[in-house]
Amino acid sequence: MGRAEEKRSFFGAYLDPSESLSEIIFGLIMVLGFTSTARLALGETSSQRLMWAVIGCNLAWGIVDGVMYILGSVYERSQRLRLAEAVQRAPDEQAALDVVAGALEEVLTPLMTEEQRTQVYHWVIARVKGVTLRTVHITQDDLYAALASGLLVFLTVLPVALPFLLIDDAQRALRISNLLCVALLFIVGYVWAGRTKMNRFVAGLLLLLLGLAMVAVTVALGG
Repeated sequence: MGRAEEKRSFFGAYLDPSESLSEIIFGLIMVLGFTSTARLALGETSSQRLMWAVIGCNLAWGIVDGVMYILGSVYERSQRLRLAEAVQRAPDEQAALDVVAGALEEVLTPLMTEEQRTQVYHWVIARVKGVTLRTVHITQDDLYAALASGLLVFLTVLPVALPFLLIDDAQRALRISNLLCVALLFIVGYVWAGRTKMNRFVAGLLLLLLGLAMVAVTVALGG
């Protein structure tokens, strides 16, 4: 196990694959929305200015994404703490069972019989009653995971800015940038579907069509 952990990347150590792929998808959609409307917002401008605008937007999204990751992690732990406190304050065993069932029944019902679920609830109660509850706070892992999340989005979407660096014609660079982002959406959707029961090609195609629709609407509006 030690060797396997050593081979994990920084991103893999703090984000599971579904989180990583979801962050990339959201980042690509956000940047595509920005590049698609850039000329509507900025008017006639240079490729260089568009490049820095895309990079700045991408960086801002990475920072926001990292902050939201921290808030989400703290919220999830707070919810677990509230559940544990409710179990410990329950006046009797049945009240404690009702608390745990209310939190877990929806998840466990498709997987277990009623007797099995009840047994799990008793295990949870026994575990929680022996735990000393502590105040929820931001941890070092939260900070590293937030950094991984923001950095992953920033680095992944950087290729979208390349056309503005390589092509002087801002309009042409913008269209190529949009098409590159759409292609990346298909690739990421295809990979993401591998973590689900969804057809890979269908998932990639849906994200590709979403990207094309965003570009088409912008072009129709004069962007």
